[in-house]
Amino acid sequence: QRSWANASARRPASACEAVGRQHLLPDVPEASGIAEAGGVLWTHNDSGDRALLYAFNLKGEDLGTYFVQGAASQDWEDMSSFSIAGRHFLMIADVGDNKVQRKVYTVYIANEPATIAKQPKPQPLTLFARQDFTYEDGSHNCESATVDPIRREVILVSKTNEPTCKAYVFPMPLEKNPKKIVAKVIGTLTVPTTCAMDERRRWADAGDA
Repeated sequence: QRSWANASARRPASACEAVGRQHLLPDVPEASGIAEAGGVLWTHNDSGDRALLYAFNLKGEDLGTYFVQGAASQDWEDMSSFSIAGRHFLMIADVGDNKVQRKVYTVYIANEPATIAKQPKPQPLTLFARQDFTYEDGSHNCESATVDPIRREVILVSKTNEPTCKAYVFPMPLEKNPKKIVAKVIGTLTVPTTCAMDERRRWADAGDA
């Protein structure tokens, strides 16, 4: 098994290239999750904000604020975008738990708006589904979540101060489910302090399968 020290040593240096001027989003003092959807970038604040998403383009220009109807924000940590049968969605994961003591966590799935246009006030996003869940082995802090639209599953990776962390999965909600479900362990990773999970949104539309 590869040790964390060896894995860290082999990790290539990252290189970032500026693609435009810096633009500030004054209502986003601490951006947490981010997702790309059709050339639009979506983000949200860490804990302390309302159930709001902020849109901007690839030049960093503000495209408006949107509130997720029927959602609450305890500690939003990550988000994802995905498509199923030609419909486009945004997933928001309320899974932060720095003290590792929460009894329940929540994933929200909102319909992606058909058009994006900045308005003076936050615009509504319709809530498609909501799922409360627990982990099969107790409470966990998590800042990494995504959706597999092919398997129709939500995938989460815990954030720890140990050399390893765990990946969990549960069925993607298709409605506002009032019942809690349990996220199951699917593997152990030698990657501690994970704080994001990236995916390619348009690489596959799950179709009707």
